[in-house]
Amino acid sequence: MNRLLDRLSLSKWEEIEDAKLIHHEFPLTDQESQLLEQAGLIKASKAILTIGLPVNYDSGEPKRVLFSSVTSDIYMPNAYSCRKYWSVSQQTDWILMSVDSVPWPVRDSVIVRMILFGSAIRYLREQGWPIGSMKMAFAGFSGGSKASIFLSLFSSKIGVPLIGLFLGGCNDAHLKLAEETTGVTVSTITDTPVFFSIGLKDRIASPKKSKLVAKKMKKAGFDRQMIQTHQGGHVFDKGHLAGALAFFEANL
Repeated sequence: MNRLLDRLSLSKWEEIEDAKLIHHEFPLTDQESQLLEQAGLIKASKAILTIGLPVNYDSGEPKRVLFSSVTSDIYMPNAYSCRKYWSVSQQTDWILMSVDSVPWPVRDSVIVRMILFGSAIRYLREQGWPIGSMKMAFAGFSGGSKASIFLSLFSSKIGVPLIGLFLGGCNDAHLKLAEETTGVTVSTITDTPVFFSIGLKDRIASPKKSKLVAKKMKKAGFDRQMIQTHQGGHVFDKGHLAGALAFFEANL
């Protein structure tokens, strides 16, 4: 862990104005670059890890990691989502993380997200992070919530322990497609706690649609669920994320 932190430096990235987030560049392997070129129509040889450390971080091994995914329809790096999530996670003992290619793919997809996540885990393993014992939750809003479902399945495939899913403004789970894409059955992760954040005035992921997703996932075996609503529309709710992290910890 310290081997990585010693090499991290604070910098200002184009889409990220909050310099308190750490942005660390690392090289992609030739295979990762080739896969990204096929899936994302880009030529990239490097990626950037964005990491948000808790206020009282003690430099020990990471116990809990929250991996955030940006929504898929604004063509922004995943690190864009960190600005919102970090305002909550910094007050906990969770480490916030996301990863992006440089440049961002021309064609975004869940395949691209999985390649990037896999590259980050590969690199962290090389730097001595205890991936096998590191507990990870995935968080996303709207399209980012759907990506988180795919990543949660993929994480079990590459040996990353899963402890939670935060789904904000989620109007579809795409469980069957996620199974087909990752080659992992949903039953592998159905003991994972799932937190649904729903806006009562949301016209994109309406309460009815979001609750149908929860019902669909419960039918698939996701019995540990928490559903909370807020008074807003299709927007991220900080209080709900704080509640989700506590929910995940309570279910450890």
